Amino acid sequence: LLSVTFAALLGLAQLGVAQKVSGAAQGFASGVTGGGNAAPQTPKDINELKKLLADPSPRVIVLDKLYDYTGTEGTSKGTVCANWGEGAKCQKIIQDNCGNAGKSTGTWDTAAKTPIDVASHKTIIGVGNKGIIKGKGLRFRGGATNIIVQNIQITDLNPQYVWGGDAISFDGADLIWVDHVTTARIGRQHYVFGFNTSKRVTLSNNFINGDSPFSAGCNGYHYWTFEMVGKGDQITLQNNYIYH
Repeated sequence: LLSVTFAALLGLAQLGVAQKVSGAAQGFASGVTGGGNAAPQTPKDINELKKLLADPSPRVIVLDKLYDYTGTEGTSKGTVCANWGEGAKCQKIIQDNCGNAGKSTGTWDTAAKTPIDVASHKTIIGVGNKGIIKGKGLRFRGGATNIIVQNIQITDLNPQYVWGGDAISFDGADLIWVDHVTTARIGRQHYVFGFNTSKRVTLSNNFINGDSPFSAGCNGYHYWTFEMVGKGDQITLQNNYIYH
């Protein structure tokens, strides 16, 4: 059933090969323009992608392949706790104090724990189903504004560990539209809204794929999905599919 559902949703998410935004944001992010009429640029590798995302100039960034950050920053080791059991499908949590839970040393991919900070006036758009960022999330913070993310996938952020990484994070951001984005196999949250107020955000037509080899329920269904701790956030949720 999941494979059929995912195939159908993926078909909806593939908005063609045009290097321009499809449709327009509704709700709070109405009017967002992202990189506007900037000439589309296709990053040749993960380093150029990170550089373009952080650049202060308006950019239209086209993703036409897999950008895999896994292993690029090495691995880290530390204490992990078996708060939800020792089974093969159980997530463990990265923290020092395990209380009465089982305690062991874990190894995780370092890159996934630090997202890429996206600067203002960006359009990030995928070509068909090819635009995939693996092993790193995206973060909008510190006044970042006027950003569009459409038709990409963000996957594989240390799914075996809580605190292994978040897919998409907001913290003091404004005017951001995330549309037709798939997030899958995430260590912690698919979407995070931090303590600093984020304004004019629309999340639409996204697939939050909770099918995961590891989970707090030890049953293949990811538990962590949204964290919303900001005061006065403005968020429109429209036509999103949560497989949880």
